[in-house]
Amino acid sequence: VISVTEEVLKDLPEKQINKIYLKLTPEQQKEYFIIENELKDVDLSSVSFSDGNPGLIIMNKLRQYLSLLKLDYVKEYVRELNEQGDKVLVFDCFKKPLYNLHEHFKENSRVYSGDISAFERQGLVDTFQDKSSWLKNLFLTIQSANFGIT
Repeated sequence: VISVTEEVLKDLPEKQINKIYLKLTPEQQKEYFIIENELKDVDLSSVSFSDGNPGLIIMNKLRQYLSLLKLDYVKEYVRELNEQGDKVLVFDCFKKPLYNLHEHFKENSRVYSGDISAFERQGLVDTFQDKSSWLKNLFLTIQSANFGIT
């Protein structure tokens, strides 16, 4: 049995996974606990997957807050990778951090989200995959980029 990776994607580099743990500052931890404390009044035994569920809304706020806190580290990491000549894909569930990254890397990045047409998204993929392209960083929402972009 030959895998798709062996047969079709021979030129892709090895997948690299780096787990990086960031410590919250006292101010960030305080803000996190303020948001988290909103959960104390929510009956989590009745949590459903409806959009209006207060528990899910608060947990989503926590996830978004943590996503924003990672931006300084991600910006530095992307800068280092670009200086080494690497192209970078950053995925997030939330658009706000991605647009923040794009603002920081305005000259060599784009945001790939549901805000642009499928035609434009394909154009971004084609441009990003061109090794000589100006597009070095592509910041993607998980929802829009769920079709196995390589």
